[in-house]
Amino acid sequence: MTSTFSICAPALMGFGASLAIGEKCAELGVKKAILVFDQGVENAGLTKGVEKSLKDAGIDYVVFKDVAADPTDVSIEAGGKVGREAKVEAVIGVGGGSVLDTAKGINVLMGNPSPLSDYFLGGKPTNPGLPIFLIPTTGGTGSECTLSCIVTDVKARRKTTIRSKNCNLSTLAIVDPELMMGLPPLLTAITGIDAFAHAAECATNNKTNPVSDALAKEAIGNLVRHLPRAVADGSDREAREKVAISAMMAGTAFANSLPHLGHCFGHSIGATLHLPHGLAVGAAIAQALCFVSDAVPEKIRAVGSAMGLDMSSAGDPISIGRKVGEAVLKFKEEIKLPALKDQKGVTREAVVSAHPLVTKDGCYPFSAKKLTEDQTKELLGKMYDGVL
Repeated sequence: MTSTFSICAPALMGFGASLAIGEKCAELGVKKAILVFDQGVENAGLTKGVEKSLKDAGIDYVVFKDVAADPTDVSIEAGGKVGREAKVEAVIGVGGGSVLDTAKGINVLMGNPSPLSDYFLGGKPTNPGLPIFLIPTTGGTGSECTLSCIVTDVKARRKTTIRSKNCNLSTLAIVDPELMMGLPPLLTAITGIDAFAHAAECATNNKTNPVSDALAKEAIGNLVRHLPRAVADGSDREAREKVAISAMMAGTAFANSLPHLGHCFGHSIGATLHLPHGLAVGAAIAQALCFVSDAVPEKIRAVGSAMGLDMSSAGDPISIGRKVGEAVLKFKEEIKLPALKDQKGVTREAVVSAHPLVTKDGCYPFSAKKLTEDQTKELLGKMYDGVL
């Protein structure tokens, strides 16, 4: 049996790395760029160094900051219009997953005609976009090194994906932990659990490969050791750096191996109840791993080992799944990840009502075990209750 792995995006990493953006744009002959960020990034002053770097390099730029929390095709179309009218030569995204996905979507429209919806559900942008630089301000999505762009289809009222190597893959990913130092504990936990889910799911799907596995296991170990520290003390520079790099590693791994049920459930819960992506995926990951354990027990065992568990006593597949699932629940408690049942206005019935979307999600084909409708409803209820 053969497997494939593609190196996704070149990356510049380390404290202060974002200050090189002007130089990197100039190297490509860029004269004008569109700078994409949101209100939270602006309020935190996270674009100041980037903007100064661009100005020092003599690069003009226009700003687009009307970024939706779950990027919609409508908001991305607005950004694309700004970029086209300004005749920009590069796209720069500075922010969390929503910002980076917005920047990617804008770049699709820099080389391809509207509407963006033409590229949903497997429709590929045929023309390349502009040079694109992605600078994350959270240690979570790993979007800076993937070729996927997650978009909320307003008309269909669901999340969908645009996968494009020639539009969404970073010309350069810039991972600067300095930009994450002020991230509040809650956002650190919500984004960090997303990175953990990426790593754990891509290591346990039906399309694993040795390189993704190695990246995923390293990311899992680092996140288990360092994410609680980053949540407890946002000024812990070592913890911030480890989380930031682990998120990128997990993103690179899942770009090649792809997540499965945790993201099927997470996408469905998030789209139905409009919850933050990390919160929704975090609610699902323990149950998802436990559910597939009898299909891929050794892969689940490997996740447990990467978490630092002694898996020698967990012999049968069900025991393996429960041990890892319980460890994930404990990890979530350690990082103080909020439970679904504690969210205002979120009921058990509303969570279970997301069940029709789960098996229609783009990640579902990569699950090593399929769901019945009753199993889907049962697992959604357990996710709400926070039990295996």
